[in-house]
Amino acid sequence: GCKALGESLKVNETLASLDFSLCDKIGDQGCRALADALKVNKVLKNINFSCCISVGGAGFQALYEALEKNQTLTTLGLQACYGLGAAVFNALCQRLETNQALTSISFAGCECVGDEGCKVLSEALKINQALTSIDLSSCQRIGDEGCKALA
Repeated sequence: GCKALGESLKVNETLASLDFSLCDKIGDQGCRALADALKVNKVLKNINFSCCISVGGAGFQALYEALEKNQTLTTLGLQACYGLGAAVFNALCQRLETNQALTSISFAGCECVGDEGCKVLSEALKINQALTSIDLSSCQRIGDEGCKALA
């Protein structure tokens, strides 16, 4: 499934948006295949992995590594991706320092986002000049320290 789609995306010149919301069968292997495609795809602007509960740290790690090379993706949806994990969230935020294509990213409802993550995100935002929208709604672990870091 995702492996074949990933191979197609490597050569596709027209598809601009992919929505995998609630696709609970996509796992790390599928996410890695899609991330590999993002390294070379030059037209995909939006991808949504919201509520992809089977994707874990390895899949999301491949995704943030792809963001180092991809400079066309503008919108990334990771709402309620419980497999994201704090370490991968922090690493993804650090990639935002070099990725100047993403303008909108959503971590809404991600359980891994807390005060420490907000501090890492804040550091990335000091360098990133492209992001215009970050959704952290329903991130229950963000407290006063996280808000202070982002202020």
